[in-house]
Amino acid sequence: MKLFRTFCLAPATLVLALGIPALVHAADEAAQKTAQSVASVKVERPQSFEGISKVVIGQFSVAFFTKKVDYDGGGFLAVSNEGKAIGELSGVGPEEFQAATDAIYADFAAQMAAGGITIEDRAGLMANPYYAKVKPYPQGSKVFTMLKKKDKADAVAYGPIALGAPANALLQSGMFDFGMGGLNTAEYVYAKESGIPVINVVYFVDFAGPAKSRDGGIFQSLKITAELAVSPFGSRINIVDPKGKQGNLLLTSPISEGGEFATVTDRTSGLSKGIRTATIVGGAFFGGFGAGTLSKRFDFTVNDPTGFKNSAIAAGVRANTAFIGQMAQRKAGL
Repeated sequence: MKLFRTFCLAPATLVLALGIPALVHAADEAAQKTAQSVASVKVERPQSFEGISKVVIGQFSVAFFTKKVDYDGGGFLAVSNEGKAIGELSGVGPEEFQAATDAIYADFAAQMAAGGITIEDRAGLMANPYYAKVKPYPQGSKVFTMLKKKDKADAVAYGPIALGAPANALLQSGMFDFGMGGLNTAEYVYAKESGIPVINVVYFVDFAGPAKSRDGGIFQSLKITAELAVSPFGSRINIVDPKGKQGNLLLTSPISEGGEFATVTDRTSGLSKGIRTATIVGGAFFGGFGAGTLSKRFDFTVNDPTGFKNSAIAAGVRANTAFIGQMAQRKAGL
């Protein structure tokens, strides 16, 4: 008679036996993401960042896209020359936006300190007479921004509560505001007189991947997916150095967070679809190809607002790592 002995690993032993490779893989993946993020930052006038050990923050803004218009070229022999996707975000609002902004800023301050860069009190900058001309923007101010070619987006901008009322110098909502000139002048004068650089930080948080158009004629389709990311369009750190010169750190590729955070619904009206089909059929009957645009509207309904907030924070933290990693390299003269 043969006896079969069953061996059972204790839970802790099982974790040690199976968990270490997973933890190593996770650590490697995180390191790889960090390296990729740092590499995705372009530096303009790097000498403005050299030897940097302390800064004053003039602006820290996180702008969340709420509506996005994205174009993509049509497919082979497409009756439409291009596709146009209009996406609108819903199911998430000021509470999540503000909480995400505060968390991203708190991490930014912590990473700066860890990198040996002190964030000085803003009182001296705010006492500058030119700063009195600055118009503060309420939390949730609307921002319009161009992305690429004809692509554009509407957004709402927030600043961390820790910094007080936001001054959106780098956001296009303030482009024609005389207060922006006051802030720029205040930063210039303060940096030269105090010897402390002033930085302005802006992150744009996107909710949709690029639109993709396929095929042509009545077979042409247009798809778009939910993709939460810090967008390369407009996300940057601007610095005014003690010499009065300006440098920039520019994001060159999106910093995306995986996971489904929204349900995407095509809400293009039946009337619009019918008119388009009739136009295509009519064009084909008369022996020509139309030059219209396949246009679709999509709702991005957030299923889990807390999950959206956490993903936005995760993307923002990685953006912090990318930008501060570049600053640390420039600080060391690398």
